[in-house]
Amino acid sequence: MDFIRKVYELKIERELRKGGRFPGHIMIVTTSKELFSTRGLKKLREFLGWIRKAGIRELTVCASVDGLKGEIENAIYEIEKILKTGRISIHLPGDTRKFEKGDGPEINIVMGVGGRIELVEAIKSILDDIERRDLRIEDINDRTITSKLRISSPPDLILRAGARLADFLIWQSIYSELYFLDVKWSEMRYIDFLRAIREYQRRERRYGK
Repeated sequence: MDFIRKVYELKIERELRKGGRFPGHIMIVTTSKELFSTRGLKKLREFLGWIRKAGIRELTVCASVDGLKGEIENAIYEIEKILKTGRISIHLPGDTRKFEKGDGPEINIVMGVGGRIELVEAIKSILDDIERRDLRIEDINDRTITSKLRISSPPDLILRAGARLADFLIWQSIYSELYFLDVKWSEMRYIDFLRAIREYQRRERRYGK
């Protein structure tokens, strides 16, 4: 079965190269229980290898903090051990921690920060700029709001590997393609990743038109 699966994976890889269009930014939605389990952290390491192989330049992993009370710092420590290279941002309520670990994709780990919180933070920052006279109200536009968000680039593809779709990146993901996996994060296989990319290539992106 492993040989047959490997042959099938190679077949899809060839199809994807012919398709040509790969997402630049992928977002994973899962749960903290799944992400920070032993199998979940191992899957994160594997997934980083998959996106590097595909040339994907940015990854956002979004997880709740349910069941992680008092364990946030340990979770961050485990993530830092796994993330060997790349520009890494770990987003927490009221805090963002950044690390530079050489060349590699941009990696965002989001724990317990919802999209509404992010937008409120952006609005407060804009009001501060107005109060300091660094910004005029008439100059505010969508680019102004985007520049104040924790993660400015929109995800091209969102993979849901949990029971619900988190509200993080609600501003940025308005035109994102959604793909719902029928397996949990820790059970995701390379073939599932390839199928998601294949589905992305088959869709016609209209960007609201």
